[in-house]
Amino acid sequence: MHIIHLTDATIAAGKSAFNGYRAAVMCGPSAAAYVPGLRRQTGLAVVPGAILACIEQGMITEDEILNGVARLSRCRRSTVLSVLIELRGGDPEVHLWRADRTGNYHVLTQSVPKVALAA
Repeated sequence: MHIIHLTDATIAAGKSAFNGYRAAVMCGPSAAAYVPGLRRQTGLAVVPGAILACIEQGMITEDEILNGVARLSRCRRSTVLSVLIELRGGDPEVHLWRADRTGNYHVLTQSVPKVALAA
């Protein structure tokens, strides 16, 4: 079992990993955003920040988030879904995002709640 403590650094690392991966995929290896030899950050540690980056960039449906983050992190969709559900809600003390009635996700707070994730 892995335990990830959410901090500003873990969120920033996930956002950075997602943004770099997305730029490389969208622009290809000849783009200025592509850095040859840069090892992609993967695993559960990048999932919360990558989910935030998805939502902030307009990928707000569950499928968009699961597909994008699972591809980046190399985690199973079920693992990404667990994190998505765990950090979803209306209390900014323990949640990072919320889902509206149509199932679209929105960032709840910019501050990182003091929680740990286990997967």
